[in-house]
Amino acid sequence: MKGFLRVLIYFLGLFLIALGINLSLLSGLGVSPVAAFTSSLSRAAGVRLGAVTALCYSAFVLLEMVILRKQFRPKQLLQIPFCFVFGAFVDWIGRVFADMAMDVYLLRLLILLLGIAALAAGAVIYVAMDIVPNPPEGLILAICKKSGASFGKIKIATDCAYVIAGILISLLFCHDIGEVREGTVLSALLTGKLISFFTGKWQDPLRKIYQKKGKSQKIT
Repeated sequence: MKGFLRVLIYFLGLFLIALGINLSLLSGLGVSPVAAFTSSLSRAAGVRLGAVTALCYSAFVLLEMVILRKQFRPKQLLQIPFCFVFGAFVDWIGRVFADMAMDVYLLRLLILLLGIAALAAGAVIYVAMDIVPNPPEGLILAICKKSGASFGKIKIATDCAYVIAGILISLLFCHDIGEVREGTVLSALLTGKLISFFTGKWQDPLRKIYQKKGKSQKIT
């Protein structure tokens, strides 16, 4: 029963991240760095965002395998089926929001901030369940393990790479800069701080759900 509850809460975390992505898109003020990349690919290819996200995240898992080689644990392959569940969440929530429109800037800003909060809360919840990381974080952890660099430094580098790639794809295929706006900067500035705040409040109660001893992995 505890194992089932653990998986259920893990999926709740993924759902909140998918909700955060779609709230950011709904605001029209910009999305997180990773979503800036996947949303640009989605627009350029004319493919649903959830499908593109699932495929990109699966590619991240393959990159983990290449980077880690013998250090790659078979358990990490569980990230791939979870990628497609996450992609389904992204598409389902996107359909719910499809006909909504926001014209007032302050309202759009509020929706954006709610999206950032949902992203941070979701990250804390799924990390606390300690099943497998979301592939973007899993890729960063793999690079850290192989290079010895800190998580923070690699995250900044990968976030910059996602944003630059997203802008280039949008410019080449859509002739604009895509979903990169002030919200992308706010996401980069606020998400880590909110993750730290939620971790302090929720990590211990969440860990007690399945009575895991020791410290859960944190994303900072």
